[in-house]
Amino acid sequence: MKIDTLQIYYDSFINQDNKRSFLRGMADYMELILSDKKCKSLILDIQNIKKDFIDKNSKLDEIANKKVRVFKEDYREILEEAPDLSFDNTVAGTPYTRHRFSDIIQDI
Repeated sequence: MKIDTLQIYYDSFINQDNKRSFLRGMADYMELILSDKKCKSLILDIQNIKKDFIDKNSKLDEIANKKVRVFKEDYREILEEAPDLSFDNTVAGTPYTRHRFSDIIQDI
């Protein structure tokens, strides 16, 4: 497929004021692209790469969430075992109490 043909199709719809004409032009443009075997193959390759990336990202996200949950439980145990170091409801001069900080991390 020649790039000139694609450019002619593109120019015919891209600046349409009428939404219906624009959408029809876009549909024709996509049909033209998908009718070309090379373009269709390239698009399918890109879609497969995207799918693989999304799958890998989903697995990594799941692993990270599990590690955060484990950390949260470990940290909670440490807080429960720690001596009360608060002075006027603060910990080591910070405005957060142990309880407030654990409330913050409970949503993780």
